Amino acid sequence: MNGVEKRCLVEVLKSRYRRARKKQKGEVITELSDRLGIGRKQSQRLLSSIQEAGRPRNPLKRGRRSKYRDAEFISALKLVWRTTKYMCARHLHAAMPEWLPALEAERGGFSKSVHERLLSISAATIDRILQPYKVTKGKSLTRSGGFRDEIPIQESCWDIRIPGYLEADTVAHCGGSMLGEFVNTLTMVDIATIWTEARAVFGRGSTPIVHAIEDIEKALPFAIIGYDCDNGTEVLNQHVLRYFRDERIERGKPIVQVTRSREY
Repeated sequence: MNGVEKRCLVEVLKSRYRRARKKQKGEVITELSDRLGIGRKQSQRLLSSIQEAGRPRNPLKRGRRSKYRDAEFISALKLVWRTTKYMCARHLHAAMPEWLPALEAERGGFSKSVHERLLSISAATIDRILQPYKVTKGKSLTRSGGFRDEIPIQESCWDIRIPGYLEADTVAHCGGSMLGEFVNTLTMVDIATIWTEARAVFGRGSTPIVHAIEDIEKALPFAIIGYDCDNGTEVLNQHVLRYFRDERIERGKPIVQVTRSREY
């Protein structure tokens, strides 16, 4: 007997079970137990738990309502989230014991119930509650290159005490439409000193990007040691790798450590 046949059998017997008197109910339970090879308690649960056709289950009986879903608590959580510059749920959960007293000292304390729930809420619950209020991502022009496997992923923080490790990315000034050519801004930021250089580049070709990187390198007061970027082909391509590796070897200069971020 397959699953469909078993469900049909339960549907047939549950009608008899609902109309039967106490003695006949026992006979229906015995019949279902024998036909399916299950215990009487399980048969009784199956027969009594099946809902009548057209009768939806009462939503108020599906479980206890979450204690984190009232408007007062959600408003308080959003305020803390906004004050911490929109931390991710994991970091917000870890920072809550330190941020909450300072926030309450500045704007006034929350109620005792809200205060206790803010300290007890888990990171996963924070993420679920704040999900509807997160801004969706805008247009992204990042396209992955085909040679990424040879570029290591930067999984640990660079030594921020040493200047020369730069993060690079581009911003498209496309006005909401990605049709045609438009100006992009290449921005490179040194992690240790926050020294920032930006260059306007028309289009997204690899050659203009390399020329912009070369111009930025000339303006830096320190040598580039590391270059980290996302997986976009405009900032991570063979021309960029050749600039930081092959050309430096030809000129007898130290090569630059090129890394990339994890996708998405």
